[in-house]
Amino acid sequence: MVTYRSFDTVVEADEAVNYPTEFLNSIDLPGMPPRVLQLKIGVPIIMLQNMNQLKLCNGTRLARLQFPVRLAFVFTINKAQGLSLELCGLDLETDCFSHGQLYVACSRVGKPDSLYIYTENGTTKNIVYPQ
Repeated sequence: MVTYRSFDTVVEADEAVNYPTEFLNSIDLPGMPPRVLQLKIGVPIIMLQNMNQLKLCNGTRLARLQFPVRLAFVFTINKAQGLSLELCGLDLETDCFSHGQLYVACSRVGKPDSLYIYTENGTTKNIVYPQ
């Protein structure tokens, strides 16, 4: 058995606040496969809805190919200093431990909407030494 999970997102970034991921994952529409779909390897699957009348329509047989990959390009906040990134994701499950580290991490991108931060409880500590 192989487990596939749907990935639901909001197209308009400014609407993301109104539709959190937990809400999108809780929607169960009739005629759509469940959010978590378990399939046997090699089993044929078909489209349930017409997505493109000429190519992808109800009854079209499909095969799913998914490559087993993992994130391979990761570096520490200290190694990121001086870099300019188009997109940046921060895993702050462990708090920053040095003065200015959070600033360096958050200032690697030019636009705030290009910065994604993960924290366990939605907060993190900003270490600042008194001057």
